[in-house]
Parts: sequence; C-alpha cells; structure tokens
Amino acid sequence: SKPAVFAYDSGEASASTSGGTGIGNEIVSLAGGTNVFADLDDTFGDVSWEKVIERKPDVILIYDYAGTTVEAKKQRLLNDPALAQVPAIKNKRFVVLPLSTAVLGVRVADATESLGRQLHPDAA
Repeated sequence: SKPAVFAYDSGEASASTSGGTGIGNEIVSLAGGTNVFADLDDTFGDVSWEKVIERKPDVILIYDYAGTTVEAKKQRLLNDPALAQVPAIKNKRFVVLPLSTAVLGVRVADATESLGRQLHPDAA
C-alpha cells in the first residue's frame, strides 16, 4: 500500500508543505507514496497543524536546506503534544530529501529513487 506522506518544508504556527501541482508532489507519487496534501492547488502552500493531524500521514518527508536543520524540524514535530497521535510521529517515520531536488527538477530521478528507498525499506 502507498504510505501517506506529509512533506514538511518549514513553519511553526502553520506548516509549509508540497501541494498537488509541484515537482514535490510528483516525486512522492513516483516514489510510491501519496501526498496527503495533493488536493492543495499549489506547488507549496501553508496548512494548519489541525489539517496535518486530520490527514494522518504515515511518513513525514522533511526538506533539508540551509536554515533550520532537519534535526530541529524533527524535534519541533516530536515535541508538539498536539501531533503525538499522528502515525508518522508515533512511529518516528521521517524521511529526508534536499529541498533542491523538489524545486530544480534536475535531480528528480535521484530524489525519486532516494525517497522510494526510504518509503519502502523492505523492498530493496
């Protein structure tokens, strides 16, 4: 089955995520996952944490780039009591991709392969 993926770019009060129209959405799809915000009509968009909780992602994809570290983003998610029941948080299922792969488009094949391996570790 395709794991439900929430792509977390950044954000404290709300979350910046991959919508349904961008390369980020394509990568998740091609890697065998389902973007929980594929219905968002935008490349990137802000969503409330309540919405994230409602969508029950199995996996959280963290975009890695200069600024906030992946570890800091993980801690932000793990330490939020409101998110404790989200399957991805409960099971600590985090995957990481460089943000450049989701915006430039030149590394889509590599990103898809990398994410595929992370989403389906038993398939390798």
